[in-house]
Amino acid sequence: MSIRRTDPKSGPYTKERNILKEGCPKPQLNRRYLPQDLEHCYSDPLTDRHIFPPSNRTRKRLEGSIQTIHLGTTAGIIFLLLFLIFCYLVIVCPAWAQGPEGNKWQRREAVRNLGLRRDREAIPELIHSLKNDEDDNVRAFAALSLGRIKDKSSTEALIEALNDEQLVVKIEAIKALGKIGDLKAVPILLPLLGNSNPRLRCEVASSLGKLGNKEGLNAVLEEIENEKSPVRVKAILALKDIGEESQEIFDILRNLVNDEDERVVAAAGLVLEYFGEE
Repeated sequence: MSIRRTDPKSGPYTKERNILKEGCPKPQLNRRYLPQDLEHCYSDPLTDRHIFPPSNRTRKRLEGSIQTIHLGTTAGIIFLLLFLIFCYLVIVCPAWAQGPEGNKWQRREAVRNLGLRRDREAIPELIHSLKNDEDDNVRAFAALSLGRIKDKSSTEALIEALNDEQLVVKIEAIKALGKIGDLKAVPILLPLLGNSNPRLRCEVASSLGKLGNKEGLNAVLEEIENEKSPVRVKAILALKDIGEESQEIFDILRNLVNDEDERVVAAAGLVLEYFGEE
């Protein structure tokens, strides 16, 4: 009995084998990712990164990213400027805000809170801040807080604050003197009625009116009747703080209802409503 041998290239399954070969072609290796010398790669571990090198597109992206932060380019210069601005805001500015007693923002908040509490034991600290603090806003808040506490022991310090170089400190000291009600401030405030600053002059008149000084009230009425005065509205509102109720004042306010300035009309109506007049 003889065994029939078939040629592997022919036979009953030759067609099916060809179909399988054509349907599943042998995968081709991408020689771009293969090393040129395998023995060299295997002998040196540091060259393993060359086995799968990045594509040209990836390489160009990496080179572009590195170039964007190069100081020689426009983008690099912009990046450097932004970095310097960041350092200035984070490091330099907080250092400038530091004073002999800490951060000026903290000192402002501290003196303001002492006034809100109306704690008389805090008066020496507020007077110290009013006289010695280098920040004008801290001094102004100290004067404001002393006016809220309304203790006559702070009158002398507030009178000294009238010589401050900053207008905001002077104005808050004037307001505080009017709230405290110490008549010792009257002869000090009277000369300030001739000050060239209309806002300060109006605050002086308002404080004198609160102190019961007739000359202060007349100064307020003079500012109201002066059509060229830039503080007419503030002078009208000062009548509410003075609390003076007289038929003469009510007549003046009623005449202001027909004024050409809408702000004056609104302020006059507000004060009349405050006193319960129409």
